[in-house]
Amino acid sequence: MDIELLLTAIEVAATVAFALSGLIESTRRRMDIIGVFSVTFVSAFGGGTIRDVLLDRRPLFWVQHQEYVWLVVALTLTAPLLLRARWPTPAVWACSPFPVRRLRWSPACRASWRC
Repeated sequence: MDIELLLTAIEVAATVAFALSGLIESTRRRMDIIGVFSVTFVSAFGGGTIRDVLLDRRPLFWVQHQEYVWLVVALTLTAPLLLRARWPTPAVWACSPFPVRRLRWSPACRASWRC
């Protein structure tokens, strides 16, 4: 196996992993498609861009390999449709003693801590 092929595979896997982490978090916070793309893009390419700027490498890696950007666009357009079906709705979060995000407690939850 060629070492350059292995390094490219690791780079693609890392980019996809960071893109998915940004995508999941932005979908969890119920952002619109522009917000999802922005958070996904910054998560996927932010660290590498800072690295390239500090090392004075031009062009940036995501400009040089534009297929990574198209991969992030494809993830942004397809994954929120799948992820929204998996995450609980705010009504389920409201009765949880440890909600994912801060919501007002419903009167039934205040009466008994077990919903």
